[in-house]
Amino acid sequence: MSSPSQQSAVGCEPAPARHDDTCAPVPARAAGLDGAAAERLLSELAPLPHRQRVCAAVDHVRALPPAEVPGLLGVLADPDRQVPHVRALALICARSVPTDPAHGAGLTAVLTAGLTDPHRYVRTQALTALAAGLITPDPELLLADHVTGAARRDLIGRLRRPAADSADPGAIRRLADALVEPLRETWGDHEAARLLPGCSAETVRRLLPLLHHVLACWPALTRRHPMVVWEWLAREAESLPEAAREEWWRFRAAPALTALAAVQPVRVLDLFALHGPARLPPGLLPHLPRFLTHAPRRVARLWREDRLDLVLTSLTDAAARRFVRSLPEDELLATVRHPRSTVTVLTAVLGALPPGRRGPVLDATRSHSPRGARLARTVSAASGLERPPIPQDLLRLLPCRTAAPHVRHALAAARERGATPAELFLLRGLLPYEDAAPALLAGTRRSDTDERGAAWRALVACAARSRRPAAVAEVVAELAERLRSEQDPVRTQALGALSSVPPGLFAEATPAALHRIATDTLEARDRSFGSLTALATLARRVACAHGVRPGPPGAPLLAWAVQTLLRTDGAGHSPASGAHTLGTLRRKPPAGAVEALVGGLRPLVTAALDAGDPAPVLTLAETLADLGGSGGAARRGGRSRPEGTPWLWKAVERVLTGTSDERAARRSADLWLAPATLRRSRVRALLAAEPSAIALPRVVETVARDADDLLPLLLAHPLDAPPAGRFHPVEHIGRPHERYPLPPVVRAAHRWTGAACAAVADWLVAGLRTRHPDAGTATDGVGGADVPGDALLRALAAVPGSAGIAEVRALATARDVATAEAALAALPYADRPALVLPDLLARAADDRARVAVYAIGRVCPHVAPKDLAARFRPVLARSEGSKVTSRKEIVRLAADRLPAALAGEALVAAFTAPGQHPDVRAAAATRAAALTALEPVAACLDDIARRGSASERAALLRVSPWQLSGPARQRYAALVNVVCHSLLTASGAVHAEGAASTAADNGQEDGPTPQQTAETCRVLYRWAQAEPSTVHLGLLPRLVADPRAAGPVWGAAAVTMVDAARQDPGGAGTVLTTLLAELLGAGAGEPHHAAVRHRVEALTRELERWAGQRLPDACRPVWERACALLVAQDATLRLGTGLRTTLGPGAGSDHEAWLRKQARLVRDRPLLAARTARAEARRAGRPTASGLRADLARARSAAAPDALFTGLYALARAEEELGAARSVGGDTATAMTALTELCGHPAPDVRDAAAEAAGRP
Repeated sequence: MSSPSQQSAVGCEPAPARHDDTCAPVPARAAGLDGAAAERLLSELAPLPHRQRVCAAVDHVRALPPAEVPGLLGVLADPDRQVPHVRALALICARSVPTDPAHGAGLTAVLTAGLTDPHRYVRTQALTALAAGLITPDPELLLADHVTGAARRDLIGRLRRPAADSADPGAIRRLADALVEPLRETWGDHEAARLLPGCSAETVRRLLPLLHHVLACWPALTRRHPMVVWEWLAREAESLPEAAREEWWRFRAAPALTALAAVQPVRVLDLFALHGPARLPPGLLPHLPRFLTHAPRRVARLWREDRLDLVLTSLTDAAARRFVRSLPEDELLATVRHPRSTVTVLTAVLGALPPGRRGPVLDATRSHSPRGARLARTVSAASGLERPPIPQDLLRLLPCRTAAPHVRHALAAARERGATPAELFLLRGLLPYEDAAPALLAGTRRSDTDERGAAWRALVACAARSRRPAAVAEVVAELAERLRSEQDPVRTQALGALSSVPPGLFAEATPAALHRIATDTLEARDRSFGSLTALATLARRVACAHGVRPGPPGAPLLAWAVQTLLRTDGAGHSPASGAHTLGTLRRKPPAGAVEALVGGLRPLVTAALDAGDPAPVLTLAETLADLGGSGGAARRGGRSRPEGTPWLWKAVERVLTGTSDERAARRSADLWLAPATLRRSRVRALLAAEPSAIALPRVVETVARDADDLLPLLLAHPLDAPPAGRFHPVEHIGRPHERYPLPPVVRAAHRWTGAACAAVADWLVAGLRTRHPDAGTATDGVGGADVPGDALLRALAAVPGSAGIAEVRALATARDVATAEAALAALPYADRPALVLPDLLARAADDRARVAVYAIGRVCPHVAPKDLAARFRPVLARSEGSKVTSRKEIVRLAADRLPAALAGEALVAAFTAPGQHPDVRAAAATRAAALTALEPVAACLDDIARRGSASERAALLRVSPWQLSGPARQRYAALVNVVCHSLLTASGAVHAEGAASTAADNGQEDGPTPQQTAETCRVLYRWAQAEPSTVHLGLLPRLVADPRAAGPVWGAAAVTMVDAARQDPGGAGTVLTTLLAELLGAGAGEPHHAAVRHRVEALTRELERWAGQRLPDACRPVWERACALLVAQDATLRLGTGLRTTLGPGAGSDHEAWLRKQARLVRDRPLLAARTARAEARRAGRPTASGLRADLARARSAAAPDALFTGLYALARAEEELGAARSVGGDTATAMTALTELCGHPAPDVRDAAAEAAGRP
C-alpha cells in the first residue's frame, strides 16, 4: 500500500506524476502477456471494496518495472474489453505512477484516450489529469469525428472552470485558445461560445463581437473577464442611436448587462447614466440593492432625474444604511423630497438613520415637500389650517420624545374625524410610556373586548418603544395579575404583542410573572390555537436570545422558556410530540438554547422509550440530525448532531437493537448510518447482526457505492425476498406487490468489477422475471401484462455488460404498448448508449415513435458524429417509411448534434428527397439558417424562398436576426427580403379580406391569409432593423395606402411603420410623415374616403400610444410634424389635438405659448375644448397654489375666442386640486377659492361647470 503522504485528499488516489506531453502509441509487448497480467491483477483486486481496490491497484502498478506499466494499463483501459470501473482504475494508476521519460509517452496515450471514453466517470479521471497538467492533447484530436458530443461537452466544461482548479492555469487557457477557433469552424458558433469563458482575455476580446448573439454563459464570462465584457458593451452602447437604446437595453443586451451588474454594478450604472434609455430596464431592477450598496450617490441622482424608482424591495436594510451613510445631508433631503417619493421609501430611509437624525430629516422633508398630500393634510374646525399629520409608520420610527407632539396632533385629528377607541389607543401607544400608561391601563378595563385587546397591544408596544426593561417588567407584572380573568381574544392579542417585544427587554421581568402568564394561558378553559402559538413564539424568542451566552443573568429566563415550550406541547398533545419544542430546534437556535431544550426533553423521551414508545427519541434525533445541514444534508453524509449528545445516540442504538417495530427499526437504522465516516463499518456490523437489514434503502445504497464487496450478501436473495427479520417481518413474506429498494445502478455501477456487474445483471433479470413473468408476451393492447417498473428497467439497462441491455432490448419489441414504451425509455441509460441507436431508429417508424424519438435525442450525445450521420442519412433521404413527426425531430437533431459539414449534408438530403413532406422541409429550413455559408444549403434555401410552399416560406421567417452571426445574418436577410416581398405582393395580401378565403376554397395554397401577411410585416421590420442595407421597408407604405388591402394587413403595416419611425426617426420617420401627408391629401371626394380615415385613425392611435411612453427626444420632430399635418385639416383636428396633448411640450418649451396654441386650435369646438382642457390638466398633475393662481390669471386675461379653453383648463386644474385634497382630508380652501372665482367667468359653460363643482359634496 502507498503511504498516507502519497495519497490524495480522498484517501485512495496517490498524488499525480507529470508525464511526457508527446503522444505516442503504447510500447509493443505480447498482448497475451499483458492480458494475463491484467486478469491476474483484477482477480486479486476483486474481493476488496472499491477504495481499497483503487489503492491496492496503484501500489501494484508502482511495484512493476516501468516498461511493463504502459502495456498493462493499455489493456485495462480498453473500452471494448473492460467495464468502466477497470478503465477508470487504469487512468487513476496512469495519473499516479511516476515513470521515466522512456515510457511516459505510453501513459500519456492512455490518459489522452480516456478523454474520449464512452463513460463519463472514466472521462472524469482523464480530465483530472488534464487539469493537473499531466497531458496536453492535440486540439485536432479532440475534434475528430469519432469524439462524441458528451466527451466534447465534458472537455469544454472542464476548460471553462476557474483557473484556480488547475495545476497549470496557463496551459489550460492556451488549450482553450487553441481549441476555440477549430471548434467554431467545425461545430459552429454555439459550441465556440460555450468554451469562451475558459479562453484568455485577448481571445475573448477578439471573438466576443462575433459570438455574442449565441452566448448563453454570460455569468461565467463576466466573472472571468468583466473588463472585456464591459468594453464591448460600452462600444455597443455608444454606437447606438438614441431611439434604438430602449430595445437594446431591454432585449438584446439584457443577459450581458444583468450578468455584469452582478460583478461590476458601478460600471453598469455609469453606462446606464451615459448611454441608457429613459428608464432603468426591468431586467436590472433586481440589482437595485446592489446599485444602492456600491453607488448610492449615483442612484440618488438618477432617482432625482426620474430615471429609476426606489421601491421598498430594493431598499433592504443593508442597502438603506449604506444609502443614508453615503449621501450628504443636502442630497439626502433632495432625494426624500422628490415628488415620486412614497411613504414606504421614506420609512426605509428614516429607519436607516440614527434615531437622533430622523426627526430633523422628517421635518425638513415635510416643510419642503411639493406634494403635501402624501403626508395627509388635516383641517381642524377649532384651530383652522394645521400642518399635515404624520402617518403611523413614520411615527413609530421617531424617538418617543420627538414623536410626542406629532402624536398628539394626530390624536386630535383622529378624534375630530370620529376615530374608534381602538384606533385612538394604538395612536396613544406611540406617546412616551409615562404619558400614555395611565390612559392605556384605563382602556384595559373597558367593557368591550376589542377595545381591551387594542389597549393591551398599545400598552405592551408603548413599553417596548421606551427601550426600558423596567417599563416592560411593569407591564408583564400587570399582565400576570389580570390575564387569568380575561377572555381568550383579549389574551391572544396581549400575548401576540408581548411576543413582538425584543427579548433583551425582559431582563428585569421576573420569571415568576412570566410563569404565571404561561400557567394562566395553559390552564384557561377557552384557550385557543392562537393564544398557544403566541405563547410558544414568546418562549422561543426568549430561548433564542438568552441561549447565545447562557450564563447566570439569562439562565432563569432560558429555563422559563424551555419549560414553557414543553408545557405548550403538552397542552394539546403528548408531551413527547414536541411540536413547539422541535419547531424551535428546527429554526437552528444558538447552542445554549439547543442544549437547554434537549436537556428539557431528555426525561420525556427517555420515559417514553422505557414505556415502549421509540417515536419521541427518533423524532428528536432526526431533528438534531437536520441541524447539521440544510435540507437534511447531515443525513446524506454531513456531521450528525445527535453524535454530540451521547445519551441520545445510545437511545437510538437501543431502538436499533431492541425494537420490534419495523418502521422504528428503519428510522433508527437511517440515523445510525448517517455519519459518512462510520457508515461502511456500521453497515458490516449491522448486516452481521441482522441480515434482514439488507432490505433498508440506506444499506442497499451503501453496499452499492462504498462496500461493493458485500454485494454477494445483497445478491444471495431474490430481488423482493430478503431474509426475514426485524427489517423484513415474516408476515411480509409472500405479500403481493411487495417492492424492495433497487441498488443505485446508474450512480454506482462505475465502481463495480466485471464479475459484480454480471452478477447484478443476472440478479435483476431474475427479479424482473419474478415480478413480471408474462412481460412482453401479452397480446397487443395496454392491459395485457403487468408492466415492469421504469426504475427496474433503467437499472437493468445501466449495468455494464450485455446481459441486462439484451433483456431490455427484448422487452422493447414486446407487443404490450406500456411494456415496450417503458423499455424504450430505459435504453438511453445503457452503459454504451451508442449501441442502442439502431433499435431506437427502427421503432421511430412505427407506433412507438413518440417514445423512441425522445430516447434518440438522449442517445445522440453519446454517438460519434460520423456514426450518427450515417444512421440519420437513410432516414432523411426517404420520404416514406417513417412518421413525419419522427423525420422532423431527426432533422432538428441532425442540425444540433452534427458538425456543420455533416449537418449540411443531412439537411440537404432532407430538402432534396423526392416527395418529401413540406413540414419536414420547413423544419430543415428553420435549422439551416446558420449554415448558409455551405453552398448546397444556400441553394436549397434560395429554392424555398422563391418556389417553396407557404408553410416552407413561413418557416424561413421564424428565424430571428439576432440568432445569427454577422455574415450569416446578411446572407439570410436576402432570403427574408425575397420571401417578405413575395408574400406581401401576393394577390391575397392586397385585396379585400374575402380574397384569401376565396383562394383557399379554390385550392390555392400559396395565397397568404391576412394574419400571415400581418406577421410578415413584423418580420420585415425586425430584419430591416438588423440589416437595413439588405431588407427594405418600402412596401409597407404601399400596403397602408392601398384601399384594397385587408384590415389586418394594413393595420399591421401601420403599426410597423410607427415602430420603425420610433427606431429610425431620420429614415423611417420621414417615410411615415410622407405617408400621412399622402393619406390626408387623398381628399373627401375619393371613393375610398372612409378607408383613408380608418388608416389615419390607426396611425394616430399608434403615434399617441408611443407619445405617452417617454418618447426619445430624437423622435419628437417626427411626432410634431404628424401633429401639424393632422391639425391642419378640420376633419382630423380632433385626432391632432389628442396626439398633441399626449405628446406635451418639449423640454425647455414655453408652457404659456403651448397653451395659447392649444386654445387657438379648439376655437369654436366646445366639446373638443373641454376634452383637451381636461387632458392637459391630467398631464400637468396636481397644481401648486402659485400655479393655480397663474391659471386663474390666464383665464381672466384671455381674449374672447380663447376664453372657453383657458377657463375650462383653470377649472380642470382647480378640480384636480380639490379632488386630491378631499381624498386625504386635506386643505380645500385654495381650490374652493378658485372655483368661486370661476363662477364669474364670461363663458357660460365655465360658469355652470364651476358652480356644479363647487356645490358637489
